[in-house]
Amino acid sequence: VIAFVSGRFPTLAAEYHRVQADETGAGISELLPTLPDRFVYSHGNIAVPTHVASRLIKASCGEPRRTWFAATPRSAIAPTHPVFVVGSDGTLSVHRKPPNDTTGRVLYSLGLGVVCRATIRPQSGPNCTTEQLWEGAPGRVGLVEHQGGWWHLESVQDLSRYLQAGGESTYA
Repeated sequence: VIAFVSGRFPTLAAEYHRVQADETGAGISELLPTLPDRFVYSHGNIAVPTHVASRLIKASCGEPRRTWFAATPRSAIAPTHPVFVVGSDGTLSVHRKPPNDTTGRVLYSLGLGVVCRATIRPQSGPNCTTEQLWEGAPGRVGLVEHQGGWWHLESVQDLSRYLQAGGESTYA
């Protein structure tokens, strides 16, 4: 957990929390009583350009009562990452997979966000998914869209290719 410490400019304090849950949403729910008002959520195995994180922090400082996720229109990173649908009227909904009947824009979570704890709908159980925490959350969730590339580092080979490509200078 990377927490925002109060003040005009965000100061970050990092802590590592091990949870028993298999799903990210269940892990967040398990830790909810101990989490600060705002914290960084990360799957930890996605590498994105640093400007994406900077844009997330800037958005969260501008609207601190929202949760902000980095998202891409390119493709799903993993079947367990949330999917966002932005309707023609600008409303945002959060899903486990893209709905079959959507007329809105579909964006896929990059597994990185700045969370406002007050926006979470507490859930329980080891199978609670990330998107269940924000179901029915119009106005509580915002997106920072990233059109560029990213790396999904699932294995030692993925990490090796990422480092050989120069890390941040080249993306998948």
